[in-house]
Amino acid sequence: MKKRTVFLTGALAGMAAMSVQADAEAFPDISEDMRHYLAIDTLYKEGIINGFDDGTFRPNASLTRIEAVLMLERALNLEFDGEVSHDFDDVPEAYNEVVDMLYEEGIFEGYSLDEFGTYV
Repeated sequence: MKKRTVFLTGALAGMAAMSVQADAEAFPDISEDMRHYLAIDTLYKEGIINGFDDGTFRPNASLTRIEAVLMLERALNLEFDGEVSHDFDDVPEAYNEVVDMLYEEGIFEGYSLDEFGTYV
């Protein structure tokens, strides 16, 4: 893994582990007295997290691998080289490029050569 990737991944994890502040008005299920309020707010304002279509953040929900990929890609601001080099059968077409960018950076691997574990 490149030093830049390790640093940014660590910084993102550190921000998420801190307090969260995702504009309390933006997410009805987040409040200022929550432990991670400041971290959520920071990640939201930076455009790294978005919440769900119904406007909630769901702080107790599990994070899927594809959600983690999307957040890391936004944080790292990677560029797609134009060619998908992974052979994961379980990655929907819409996510092929973003999964490939993190795969090529060595940040994510699959469970096997043909399974990424998109929704795990």
